[in-house]
Amino acid sequence: MNAQTDAALVRWLYGIVHGEPTPPGEFLQCLAQAALRADVVNYARLRPALLEIAAAFPEYRCACPGWEASTGAADIDYGDGERCYRTGG
Repeated sequence: MNAQTDAALVRWLYGIVHGEPTPPGEFLQCLAQAALRADVVNYARLRPALLEIAAAFPEYRCACPGWEASTGAADIDYGDGERCYRTGG
């Protein structure tokens, strides 16, 4: 698994990198960028810390432009009852 395929963190990381819904501080910006650049082995090392930090700062989880809610089959199931599918972008 990497940051792009991690259903638990992808929206949070996207929100930080793109400043949606709110711009983050420099620490979170650098952390998210490092997670997105990490290979599979290093992402596995970062993931426990990312999960803990994401839980502490849920306000950075974005609504993900380019994704729409779906009640059917989904490209991503976020594990919180919300399923989304890619619409483009």
